[in-house]
Amino acid sequence: MGIFILKYASPWKRLAAFGVNILINFYLFYPFYLKMHQRINPDFEITTLKLNLVWFLPLTALLTCGLCRTTAPGKFILKTKIVDAETGKKPTKGQRLSRIIGYNLSFLVFGLGFLWMFVDHRKQTWHDKIAETVVIDGESF
Repeated sequence: MGIFILKYASPWKRLAAFGVNILINFYLFYPFYLKMHQRINPDFEITTLKLNLVWFLPLTALLTCGLCRTTAPGKFILKTKIVDAETGKKPTKGQRLSRIIGYNLSFLVFGLGFLWMFVDHRKQTWHDKIAETVVIDGESF
C-alpha cells in the first residue's frame, strides 16, 4: 500500500460549492414549482409551508446525484471530490448513503455539524465523520 497525501478542500471552497447547489436548486426547480401550482390553483398563495416543501424535490435531486455520482454539482464545478478518509479512494455506496443520512444530523443543532469543518484538522463535517469520508481538492489527487 503506497503513501498518499490528501489536500483537504478548504471550508470556504466547500461553502461555495454548497452555494452553487442552492443556486442551481433555486433557478432550476423553484420556477417550475410555482408555475405548476399557479396552473392548478390561480389563487395560489406562497406560505411558509409551501416554501419549505419547494426544497424537497431539489434536495432529493441533489442527494440522488451525490449517491449516484459521488458528488453534487457544486463540488463538481469547484473541482472537489469526496473520498474515503482512510484509503483516499472513491467512497462506497454505503458511505455515500451514510453521508446523505448524516446531512440531517449536521443540520440538527443550528448547522453546527457543517460549521464543524472550520475547527476540524481534516476539515470534516459531522456527516463526513459518520461516513468516514473527506472532501479533497480534485486537482491535487
